[in-house]
Amino acid sequence: MQSSPLGLLGLVLCLGALPVTRCHASWNDGGVLVVHVQNTLVYSTSMRPPHPGGEPICGAGLPDRCIDAVARADGSEPVAFSILAAFPEGSFPRLAGVVFGIEYDPGIHITADRSCGDYDLPEEDWPDSGTGIAVSWAQAQETWVTQICAFIGYAEDAGPAELRTTPHPTQGGFFVDDTVIGDLVPIGFYPTLGFGMDGVFECPPPNVLGGCCPESGRCYITGRESCENVGGIYQGDHVGCDPNPCPRGACCFPDGTCTYSIPYDCTSVGGEFLGLDSDCVVNPCTLPGACCSPNGLCRIETEASCADLQWDYVGEGSACEPNPCMQPASGGCCFVDGTCEVLTAAVCAEHHGDYQGDGSSCEIPICPVPDRACCLGGGTCEFLWTERCLEMGGEPMAMGSICEPNPCEAPCPPFRLNGRPSTTLPSPPVDIWADAVVADRAHDGTGAMEGAEGADAAGPLVDDNPNRGGVLLVHVNEDLVYSQDGAFCGASDLGDCLDAVTRVDHTEPVVCHVLAAFGDNAAPRLTGLAFGIEYDDCVQVLDWHPCADNEGPIPGWPASGLGTELYWDEPRRAQLTEVYWFGLSSYDGRSGNFVLGPHPTRGGYFVDDSDPAHLDPIEDYGTLGFFTPGTRVCPGPQAPVGACCYGPAECVMTMQYECIDSGGEYLGDDFACELTPCNPDRVGACCTRDGRCTRVDADRCLAMHGEFQGGGTLCVPDPCSTPSVCCFPDGSCAPLTQRACEQVGGEFRGELPVCDPNPCVPPTLLIDQSWGSLKARFRILVGP
Repeated sequence: MQSSPLGLLGLVLCLGALPVTRCHASWNDGGVLVVHVQNTLVYSTSMRPPHPGGEPICGAGLPDRCIDAVARADGSEPVAFSILAAFPEGSFPRLAGVVFGIEYDPGIHITADRSCGDYDLPEEDWPDSGTGIAVSWAQAQETWVTQICAFIGYAEDAGPAELRTTPHPTQGGFFVDDTVIGDLVPIGFYPTLGFGMDGVFECPPPNVLGGCCPESGRCYITGRESCENVGGIYQGDHVGCDPNPCPRGACCFPDGTCTYSIPYDCTSVGGEFLGLDSDCVVNPCTLPGACCSPNGLCRIETEASCADLQWDYVGEGSACEPNPCMQPASGGCCFVDGTCEVLTAAVCAEHHGDYQGDGSSCEIPICPVPDRACCLGGGTCEFLWTERCLEMGGEPMAMGSICEPNPCEAPCPPFRLNGRPSTTLPSPPVDIWADAVVADRAHDGTGAMEGAEGADAAGPLVDDNPNRGGVLLVHVNEDLVYSQDGAFCGASDLGDCLDAVTRVDHTEPVVCHVLAAFGDNAAPRLTGLAFGIEYDDCVQVLDWHPCADNEGPIPGWPASGLGTELYWDEPRRAQLTEVYWFGLSSYDGRSGNFVLGPHPTRGGYFVDDSDPAHLDPIEDYGTLGFFTPGTRVCPGPQAPVGACCYGPAECVMTMQYECIDSGGEYLGDDFACELTPCNPDRVGACCTRDGRCTRVDADRCLAMHGEFQGGGTLCVPDPCSTPSVCCFPDGSCAPLTQRACEQVGGEFRGELPVCDPNPCVPPTLLIDQSWGSLKARFRILVGP
């Protein structure tokens, strides 16, 4: 049997099990299978196995009508038989394919088989009992009886035995027509062939069919009742559809031509069907005419299509030659090169010209003449007049300058990684940002972060900020020579931030170190930091490397606008710590800046080794300039710190304003917590002769020649008044505090600041003045 490409057969097998839904009758309605013994063909016993001999024949020994079929074979000799498709007499079948199966009793043997179609798709063991086949034709078969398959077979001992036609074991049983999709019509009856017994078959009753003309005019074959049920016009019994018998009418097309067609053929190609009674003898179609646009253009359109364009319709049959449309006003149009053309305002604007007004001409020079080169960005140069250059956002060059050679600088190429990794260091082992707190929020009751991820969570109170006041600076060691793949950590050779080099005035690559700097009296414990960079395209980043143990850069680093995070396994305690280096150069000797700044998502922070980590904001950032000044930054002087008491048991070293702002008691600059100064019974305010108050114990106050105010007394508010004039009875004057003055019998004159000149009353003799008071006054004046 010949094989087939998966064309119609594939369609049959794919769709064979699907339900059939049709809106009208199918060509193959009413079809059945018939098994017919071809008695006119004689085969001998030599055709039995193992010598089957002979081949089945297609096209011979077939009945003209279904009722003439023979469904019984007698004797034990091999016989020829065929399976046929039979359709109602009077129908118009269009058989393009069929799907079915066979089964038979064990005593039946099929020695040969053949498909009578153009293509077939049998199951693997066909024609064994219980198998199926699909057969199709390249051209639809239109006869009432069509041979599908031919066989040679016999029954042992002449039977009795039976061969039965069945649906395909997996696909069902269908007839298929040659329409685009292919209607699948179930087989109406499955016959049998008897060996030594009668077979069974049924012929389809004759159909009375004819052509049906629906409203569309597309003729199809069906019965009268079916046609009239859908509003069609039945053309008569046995009247076909070729040629199409359906009535026609005039069909008008947009160009005004008229054709005679059925409604469907008219509307499917964009025509307008005028009715079944219309004709084209006298052209009934509306002719198109001239259609004018607002700017005077003319186009042939129908009245309706012209209205859709919102143009003006001149009239049916009007032409565009000569142009009947009113032309808009025109005038001189000046272009950037100083040339002039007479155009309409709209066309002038479309070509980016400068319209000089309706009625203006180009005969008298009216356009400004270009006088210089104009740089418009991206290295583009145009020869323009100054005002036009500025209007276009350009930069005018000198008067008389030209664009050849191009005086405009092309843009510098932006940074690209080109496959290089952002870092070669491992990522930080833990995310310190999750629980980190900003260290300059001591005792504010929140410990919340500002500028770092995770800042929405309150952390513990912070009493230590060792990296406070630090800055991030840049420095170029002019003695270093950059080389590709060089290692430059530890090579900055910078001893003081005031010596940092922040400007480069040559085109050779340089090594730019980034350093963290802290004040002279600071005690940094730098474990990590987060920062970012920004730079002009004309600053070329050639190489980069961190001077830390771990790095977590933003993907794409070190592109401008990104940031990185650095971490060390052990804290760095130096006032100057190298954190990064970059290999940089100027592109083509152009100026530009390399700018340090906060990390775009983390902010700018130094990290200490506390747990959780404390974050000190980076106070300032340096910049490196190529052929332009950079910025040198240094940490400012640190404010003095001292002991701050939060109750009798808690002491923290901090600055005075931080202590007071957080509700503590500040004991004084440089006062240490190691002395347990917060015990109220041991420490109190001590007023020295210069009016200063210091919290110390009584012994230390005496050693300082001070006046101890008592255990538990405070320096805030200040109990020690400022020294001022103290006048004694003898007319002498001394700078004393009010209390000291009163203890020695003096008169405190706080409104007078100094004793020179002496503001006291001239001496008078005081008979009751004792020697003891004189000694006490002496001790106050000179000290013990």
